[in-house]
Amino acid sequence: MKVAGKQLIWISATEQEPISSSPVVLKNYRIQEIRLIQALIEANWEVGLPSALANSFLNSDAGFQSMPAPSTPRMVDLEISTDHSKPLTRIGCIEKVLVFPESFFERVRRRWSNQRRVRMVFAGFFTVNRGMLMREIVESMACSAERSFSTICVRLLFRLFCLSGRCSIGLVNLLLRSALPLDSIEFTDRGRDTLFKLQDDIYLEKLLSGKFALCPDGDFVWTYRFFEATACGCTPVIQSYCDHYEGYAFIHNRDKLRLLDKRQLDSNYDRSIQHLTCRNELLSLHPQ
Repeated sequence: MKVAGKQLIWISATEQEPISSSPVVLKNYRIQEIRLIQALIEANWEVGLPSALANSFLNSDAGFQSMPAPSTPRMVDLEISTDHSKPLTRIGCIEKVLVFPESFFERVRRRWSNQRRVRMVFAGFFTVNRGMLMREIVESMACSAERSFSTICVRLLFRLFCLSGRCSIGLVNLLLRSALPLDSIEFTDRGRDTLFKLQDDIYLEKLLSGKFALCPDGDFVWTYRFFEATACGCTPVIQSYCDHYEGYAFIHNRDKLRLLDKRQLDSNYDRSIQHLTCRNELLSLHPQ
């Protein structure tokens, strides 16, 4: 999402909608852009939304009050842009890696629990890299009570992963559940659906009930899952390091598993708010 110069804060769902009335066009609803829109709404910006998505964006359960699209959206003299590859979000003079609404952090913090029943959590899109990583995890993490059956599963998983696109994701998930009964590891494309990107309570509940959150590389080394894990009080387990993880506590997937202590988890949460929110700055830029 990038428009220079005069900004009309009006989000269009498809390329078919007239560009003349909707110069800010959101084609594929990346989470980066969705969270930015939610942050703008939280800061009382008037954001025009397609009627089909307005109720989802402004659902009270997500922490936002209902707000009708303005009949004459006002012009804003600043640049709003997002770059997913870096990542970078820019609103006028404000530059952040990502921008989340503060209400997201407040909502998940209220649901933190000291009694987390799931060991390792992962839910995400299937790639060969992630498949091979899961095979390594099955081999290294299965405890002695799980070892005999998990060994069989590992061999089957390896063969399925070698088939790449021809394997059944449903069967892979079944084998993962069998090999790692203490964990919640699932390959799914649910996160690619716009409505689930807005608010996936099932995914958040998994993070809130998990001790460790597996954060493998995706399209880039950095991943949303890392920051969502820090917000939910999970210990992030990374595959590769990137500069955006500076200042956070985490472990590497090849390290011996160890839970972060309460001080580290609290520090991660505080760092996330400082790193990823800017409600006061957005309020100061609010169009008059």
